[in-house]
Amino acid sequence: MKYSDPRYIGFGQRWRRLKVDERFSELVSITQDLGLRIHVADLPPGKLGLHCHQTREIWIDVDLSPSEMTSVLAHEVGHAVFGHEDSTPENEVQANEWAAVFLVPDDEWTAYLDAYGGCKTAFFADCFGVMEDVIKTRWDQHKRTMNKAPLCAV
Repeated sequence: MKYSDPRYIGFGQRWRRLKVDERFSELVSITQDLGLRIHVADLPPGKLGLHCHQTREIWIDVDLSPSEMTSVLAHEVGHAVFGHEDSTPENEVQANEWAAVFLVPDDEWTAYLDAYGGCKTAFFADCFGVMEDVIKTRWDQHKRTMNKAPLCAV
């Protein structure tokens, strides 16, 4: 799966904050490469987006803001990238993590942490133009990485 880790396909190799519409365009290109169709529609209450593996479709709620739409599309593309056929807790985590790495690449995340590490989730969400859930996932990834870091010898 060539899109299973966006860090290795060039998306994480840039040092500039992409505008929401540029990231959205990148996601649309990925959906086209994967043979998916995107629909924007009035979804049932509580549903921001849906991925249907059988019909190769992604549905996004029409009432979302641009940053929400980009975040939800990235999550749904994550489901498609991994070939998820149903929604399980494990699949949701995997789609969330793919979206977080795609929308907040490692180099940019590290730079923002170095510069603004003590700031709140809402601040980072605003900086990257994503939903707060994306930043919460990035924080979780960061904490796991820090827990795996080798201890320095004294």
